[in-house]
Amino acid sequence: MTDAEKAIAEAKAAGRAEAAQEANLKLAAAEFRAKAAGRIANPDAALAALDLAKLLGKNGEPDTAAIAALVEQLAVVPPPPPAPGYIPPGPREPSPPGGDETDFIRQIRRR
Repeated sequence: MTDAEKAIAEAKAAGRAEAAQEANLKLAAAEFRAKAAGRIANPDAALAALDLAKLLGKNGEPDTAAIAALVEQLAVVPPPPPAPGYIPPGPREPSPPGGDETDFIRQIRRR
């Protein structure tokens, strides 16, 4: 193998390694989102603050045990409550004719 062929082979290997690293980071992010769904209020905000390289194992692939442990740690804080829903008002009765508001309130309290 000539020097040029060796350089080309090294460049190809470096390119493959870099592409594999990027793909594994995306896989780790997807794994985190899947495990965090319904447990963390905003998984994307958490991902923005995380170093995804720490979620990869020694072989460079996503470490599912480390991801699960991280989700457990972050899920301790409960998500915010849902927005309040619409509660329809109860039945309304008109005030009796010729009476004032206090008479109406007295009638209601006697029931």
